[in-house]
Amino acid sequence: MFRVPIEGNTKEHLHDDQFSYAPSFISRERRMIFLRGVIIGWPGGNMGRTDQFAASQIFDDIMAMNIEDSTKPITLIIESPGGLMDIGIALYDL
Repeated sequence: MFRVPIEGNTKEHLHDDQFSYAPSFISRERRMIFLRGVIIGWPGGNMGRTDQFAASQIFDDIMAMNIEDSTKPITLIIESPGGLMDIGIALYDL
């Protein structure tokens, strides 16, 4: 997994707590959210798939980014084979 240094000289050995993992870096610094998987309505839905995600988790992330800075855009990239249409539209409307 890609890691980004938080602080310190990059030529010196950095401890694990001086790194931020790429997903949190991309979310925080670039204001991007990547979604891969089936869109379901609620966490732990009855579809039984490991690649599913609940839109409520994404809503929380988007709202937190909006509270942090409401003037900057948020990029949402969705790669999904399908799922619940009303939840997909709710993501679009948010």
